[in-house]
Amino acid sequence: MALPHVFENNAPETAGKWGVTHGPKAFTGGGTFLAMYNGSENKEVAWEFMKFYTTDRDFLTELAKNEQYFLSNKEINIELAPELTSDFLNGQKYFAFFNEAGEEAPSAPAINI
Repeated sequence: MALPHVFENNAPETAGKWGVTHGPKAFTGGGTFLAMYNGSENKEVAWEFMKFYTTDRDFLTELAKNEQYFLSNKEINIELAPELTSDFLNGQKYFAFFNEAGEEAPSAPAINI
């Protein structure tokens, strides 16, 4: 989300002068985290929202296209990679880049708390 909400919003005059490239070491340092309070009176609604936000193909596809949001759904990211480009990144296919970079980033097992 940094691309549209940090770079594009704060430096629009630099559009076309940016690009993404590989750093010296692959890493992951962010993401969207969802949690549900076990004492919630609305657990069923919260669970339905969490399922929708993480599994609904139509929603996720639109989120990726409209918000330039790289998803945690590898299948959709791969499908969108050939078509998603950014004028701000001088036409770079940034989803293709992130798909490739993601293969190099270490992953951690899910933690159940």
